[in-house]
Amino acid sequence: MLKGGFYVNGSISGQRFLHTKWLQLVIVVILFAAGLLVPAPFSGLDDQQWKTLLLLVISIFLWSTKLLPLGISSLFVIAIIMMFNLADSFSSAISGFIASALYFVLIVSMISKVMIKVGLDKMIARLILRLSSGNVVRVMLGFVIAAMVLPVLMPSAVARFRMFHPLIDSVNTFYDLPEQSAFRRFCNWLFSGVNQFLTMIVLTGGGYPILASELLDDAGFSMTWTSWFLHMMPPIYAATVMVIIFAFFYFHVWDELADSSRSANTSEPVNDQLSNNGYDKRNMQIVFSLIILMIAAWLIGSNTGMPTILPPIIVLTILSLPGIRLFTDMDFRSFEWETFIFIGSAISLSNIVQRTGTADWLANVLFGWISPTYPDMIALFFLMVMILFLRVFFTSPTGAIAVILPLAVSFGNSLGLPVLSVSLLTILIIGSLMVLPIYSNTTIIAYQSGVLTLKDQFILGSVLLIAIMISGLLAAACLW
Repeated sequence: MLKGGFYVNGSISGQRFLHTKWLQLVIVVILFAAGLLVPAPFSGLDDQQWKTLLLLVISIFLWSTKLLPLGISSLFVIAIIMMFNLADSFSSAISGFIASALYFVLIVSMISKVMIKVGLDKMIARLILRLSSGNVVRVMLGFVIAAMVLPVLMPSAVARFRMFHPLIDSVNTFYDLPEQSAFRRFCNWLFSGVNQFLTMIVLTGGGYPILASELLDDAGFSMTWTSWFLHMMPPIYAATVMVIIFAFFYFHVWDELADSSRSANTSEPVNDQLSNNGYDKRNMQIVFSLIILMIAAWLIGSNTGMPTILPPIIVLTILSLPGIRLFTDMDFRSFEWETFIFIGSAISLSNIVQRTGTADWLANVLFGWISPTYPDMIALFFLMVMILFLRVFFTSPTGAIAVILPLAVSFGNSLGLPVLSVSLLTILIIGSLMVLPIYSNTTIIAYQSGVLTLKDQFILGSVLLIAIMISGLLAAACLW
């Protein structure tokens, strides 16, 4: 089991765990004291930049070690900003909390919960099984197509994983496949690693792409829903196809499924799992219609200047109207508010890093060895390697993008590289790191289920990284 990121033979060693946390607390206190008492120790680094650098290290440390609950550590980051005098006022310190990306994540996450509440996820799953005609290979193909398309409709990788995880187990049992079957392992990777990666394909795919688009806008590139899709779709789908083909052979799926086929009319266990009991068809139709209209509004709004956040606000309002009331006060209270606070703090931190000039200083230190005489593609490749190195220190892509993207953009400007290519490659690399379960909520859940091993995660995650580096460089050379 994973508890607070600490393993000891499947259980937690309480005393050792406590000692580790006390040591982590001492490190934070030392870093905090250095910010208050120690002047800038490096030439070219002023006091504000030195304090910002320490703030950056403290933030990464708190968010990665989970020394404090996520929401509390995020609020503490805001407190440090004020204690280090890095903001003129409280409103300046919490500048990230007025970002439209933050409220977009909030509203779209609430709409996703309504979709599951009315059973829209089970309707989609039933459709896949019906079209498979009882052939398990077709079922798997349907799962692959669903993984590639659903980010457009359901902007939550965790929601999509939880939707398909029980269905995968039911199909596995129905076809009398082994508990650790190739089918089950392949599909768990599909809806953990690949599913999380595919979140980036649309601007509205989840919190990470929304925050990335906000930071991209700060860098001078405003992306609409359509332009984001057209830029990100080719490299992401190309990498997805490469990874799926590799996983298919890695798990030896075909050897297991070649003879596994049964009549769709006899699939009572699976149909029972997806029965309509408890779901109102009218409510399902209302939600489905509103989702389609919301996507259409995003497409139309790309050409008319409509704010991306406007359609989901209207949809959530309609879902809360008397006579419909599919979203209630109780649903609002049950939202994961620590995620909201974390994203707001991450954006505030990013603003401070850029405003104090710390991003420029760090970019020069970290990326300065990359010579301006290198061809653009070579420089971009080395940049991706350095971004990957930095990303390893963050367990959350949201926290990573808020810190790393400003550094990469600053480096791109100083070297004369195409800043849009630098930004999009940074977004792709940060969102693709899944060599260990800790780098994504969906991979943590899949790993805890016991279906995928650490070896599986490392090999498949490495292949995913290689695939996106190849497709990303090709996109930078030919498309962007």
